[in-house]
Amino acid sequence: MVISEPDYNEDLANLRKVYVEGTPRKRYEIAVRCIANPEQARNLLVVCVSAVEGLARSLIMRRYAMKKDDLWLLYLDHQWKGPEELIEEYLVTRALRPAPETFGADTWEHFRCAVEYRHLLTHECIYLVNNRPQVLIEACKSVLHKLARIAGLKIRRHLAPARQHVRFLR
Repeated sequence: MVISEPDYNEDLANLRKVYVEGTPRKRYEIAVRCIANPEQARNLLVVCVSAVEGLARSLIMRRYAMKKDDLWLLYLDHQWKGPEELIEEYLVTRALRPAPETFGADTWEHFRCAVEYRHLLTHECIYLVNNRPQVLIEACKSVLHKLARIAGLKIRRHLAPARQHVRFLR
């Protein structure tokens, strides 16, 4: 029996379709599950920053979309924006205070540092050899959950993280 090579381009297109058309609540649920299962990720810091970025992009796209077909054009407009820019844009559309005031100056600064660490981890293939990233991870989780609260998102009970992960996610 010959096993054929998977069509990676098709797989990427399907994954992107699920992402683009997913609701903010679905993005939040996925983000929380990824953070609750760090052993499935290369690095928890990368997952935490990406979780915030994915939720923020989904929220801003849904904020502007008038119909489902608009999501693809909005995705193309927002796909290369970083998490900080996406969050700031979302806060402006909601007429809320700037990010440092909304999330707290220290939390926002730690989140911005986490984004830079993520760039290094993913693009420069570095190791984190100390415990310093824990503060950055906590800042990411804080921004994620506050953003979800602002958007009025809640996780469906059956998808909530297992009890042993609840403290970890707060």
